[in-house]
Amino acid sequence: MKPENHPVYVQIHEPAYVRKQLLESAIKSVELLERFEYLKETRSLKKDKIRQAKSGVQEIELELHELTRALPQAAIRKREKKMINVAREEESQKPLPLETSKKRASSELKRLENELYEIKSKLTSMSL
Repeated sequence: MKPENHPVYVQIHEPAYVRKQLLESAIKSVELLERFEYLKETRSLKKDKIRQAKSGVQEIELELHELTRALPQAAIRKREKKMINVAREEESQKPLPLETSKKRASSELKRLENELYEIKSKLTSMSL
């Protein structure tokens, strides 16, 4: 036999304050979700960049190996080695150019921003 559902009524003291607190906690949770989506997107971009860098290094290693096989064997004098090391040190001291790319906003992030805007508008309409 199924138990019958009877409604339970509870009186809430200061309902406007409770609603305001509830909306503020909803705002915080949406902001946390936005940060999580941003981090998730950043992680995926980082993985893509690492994969690209690894494939680039592999290509360079293959081409370098082919180049060393194609060149005749020659002895390098100590002075030339020192010049090569100095050039490498100077090259490593230069700042690396930062690559800026526009990040496309995911649909999940847009949805969260819209939800955040709606909650904030409800909160301002309460004007407590």
